[in-house]
Amino acid sequence: MLDIFFDIKKLFLFPILSLLLYIIYFYYAYYTRQSPLPGPFPLPIIGNIYSILTYPGDLCEAIYNAPNKFLLRTTPNNGLDELNATREGLSFNRNWGLWKFNRKLVTKSLTNQKFLRDALEYFQVVWDEMEGYLNEYETSDDDDNGKILDFSKWISAWSTDATLFLITNQNAHSLANYNSTLSQNSLLLQNTPKSILKSPDAFIENTTAYLESWIFFAFTPKFVRMLPGFKERVKSFYDKRNSLRRDMKEIIQKRRKEIEIMDNIIVKEKDKERMKNQDSDDEYDDSQTGFCSDLLTNFLKMNANRSINKDTEYNEDNVHSNYMTDDNITGLLIEVVGGGVETVMFKALSSFFCSYE
Repeated sequence: MLDIFFDIKKLFLFPILSLLLYIIYFYYAYYTRQSPLPGPFPLPIIGNIYSILTYPGDLCEAIYNAPNKFLLRTTPNNGLDELNATREGLSFNRNWGLWKFNRKLVTKSLTNQKFLRDALEYFQVVWDEMEGYLNEYETSDDDDNGKILDFSKWISAWSTDATLFLITNQNAHSLANYNSTLSQNSLLLQNTPKSILKSPDAFIENTTAYLESWIFFAFTPKFVRMLPGFKERVKSFYDKRNSLRRDMKEIIQKRRKEIEIMDNIIVKEKDKERMKNQDSDDEYDDSQTGFCSDLLTNFLKMNANRSINKDTEYNEDNVHSNYMTDDNITGLLIEVVGGGVETVMFKALSSFFCSYE
């Protein structure tokens, strides 16, 4: 009997010692850290989450009332490092040279006059499409329909269509796909539009999950992410992130090939003529080349031989002289998609309810 009791004590001894060693290492790393700035005292495993839950108002005041030009500044975070979020894109990128180049690349693309003009026109088109589907849903026979319209999914599908068209100049038809699941009498059942995505619903779900993974990995210690229950959630986040990146990379590679073909067939002669007659600082005119004004095309064009790399205004001190890889562009576009699909959804929903009669 005593032997069994001592075996049980040994069974619990290892996890207790492991926890004790982890606490010792945690506080050793805390007190010997570089640039020990003042802040709330962290606890092992949960870190500073307790202070965020206890004083959320103080946190918001510290962020929004800070006297600097940046909303947030990313500190070293092993969770975001695992997601590769600190080495690509804009939100958490800690590579100063790449972040600076990406920011100016996005700024130049979004302020392109043709891009802004086309964006306004297309938003009106996709808004009218959404109203048409809603009118069709309202006039349908309730007995034949029998399904409830989920406005959160509805607006999410609309924002996905608008965002992906502005990025790729191709239709995702997420709204049409969702509308076809609501009404058996929908015209979409007779002629379903072809989407650039294999599954628009899965794309929206993967985008939302990827944004959620930022919060999860940023505030969850690595030790917790390895525990049963959390480990499965981590795997789910990775699977959805990889699926999202595959979809975006396929779109990028397809557009890159299209640009190469157009360069060889059409653009070459016109571009030479433009370079002879215009100064090198003038903006490239899409209407003369047959190029679309979408965001992805702008990214790839600026990263080509006549790209932003050779423009000292957008590449000071030659901080980014190499071409952007498909992985870099994928990370940048995913953030743009996330901003359009997820964070804009609530504003679009509010605007729709306020304007629709």
